[in-house]
Amino acid sequence: MIQITYAADDGTSFAAPKHGNLGEASNTTTCGSFNLQPDEKIIQVNGRYSARINSLQFVTTKNRQVPDPACGGTDGAMFTDSKLGYYLSFISGRSGVTLDAIQFHWVKFLGMTYN
Repeated sequence: MIQITYAADDGTSFAAPKHGNLGEASNTTTCGSFNLQPDEKIIQVNGRYSARINSLQFVTTKNRQVPDPACGGTDGAMFTDSKLGYYLSFISGRSGVTLDAIQFHWVKFLGMTYN
């Protein structure tokens, strides 16, 4: 299951609905939640997938990898998504009983270069 809360610069936030919360497999580990610092952005997403999204890990501009790589499912093929000079703006996808499709939407860093 995944749920994302988006926070704006003005302090307001929006919690998106939970997705894929009915189909937890026996080989998954609950990962909990994490918060980004005000000056921190997600620059890479790693994960595993098969017929569903099994795990997600986010790499930030502070070189943090969250949640712990042991979280989520361990089966399926690995993937990495990133775009040099861009950060993650939002996530979209498709879910039913499980999260079965996901897309990452990237925005270019303005006024700075980040590798």
